[in-house]
Amino acid sequence: MAKYDKKLGAYICSGCGIGDRLDVSQLESTAKRDGKAATCRTHEFLCSKAGVAMIQKDIDDGEVNHVIIGACSRRSKIEAFRFDNSAISRANLREGCIWVRPNTDEAQETTQEMADDLIRMACAESKHMNIPDPAGSGQQELNKTLLVVGGGITGMTSAIESAKAGYKVELIEKTGALGGWMAQLHKRIPTKMPYADPADTNIDATIAAVNDHANITVHLNSTITKTSGAPGRFKVEVATESGTSINVEVGAIVQASGYNMFDPENVPEDRKSVV
Repeated sequence: MAKYDKKLGAYICSGCGIGDRLDVSQLESTAKRDGKAATCRTHEFLCSKAGVAMIQKDIDDGEVNHVIIGACSRRSKIEAFRFDNSAISRANLREGCIWVRPNTDEAQETTQEMADDLIRMACAESKHMNIPDPAGSGQQELNKTLLVVGGGITGMTSAIESAKAGYKVELIEKTGALGGWMAQLHKRIPTKMPYADPADTNIDATIAAVNDHANITVHLNSTITKTSGAPGRFKVEVATESGTSINVEVGAIVQASGYNMFDPENVPEDRKSVV
């Protein structure tokens, strides 16, 4: 990507108990003084519509192009803190600080120091980041088609639920029929009260739902021979029964390829009592 001026903006959330345990004004000072953030703001509910809009306004106004979020884990609120044309760094003040530190007066000073360090590290990380440039890297747009490997009850359920959510699904099954082990059962263990009698598998209805859904394409007698790419842009080669192969492009892969029954006869005699 072409060289550009990095404009750091640090945004601190005081919600989820963060403001009760930490001095957020000190965190702002740390971001400005040590992290060299040109813009720094605090919001009581940063992932809310108003909090996200505050950050987006600074981006739209050209004040910020590197966003530092001081809030929860980077595994949380991913969609809320997704900003186009910006580099995003996160400081985990909730799970990574206040939730793992004693809530005592004696621990308060070191808890604050830990939070200050997390802010410093997020700012330092941001300085070494660049705004993603899909055109320059040759990467295509996100592919939202899913590949499900395995046509048993787990694979079919994954396919159906994904299709209901609006995603296209490519379902790969190595045998000539859907159903897996469930299709070989007469009944299944009950999953609802009163748990008294074996339950119907309803596998035929599940198979029919897969075959009838417009968003699901089923490939029987097929196996995966090669995958390449990365999350969001996988290329998968599928070998078919006829000996030919087809190529599908997907964004994510669900591995539901099942299991094999355990044969206790393979256990040595001196270990059978343990098993």
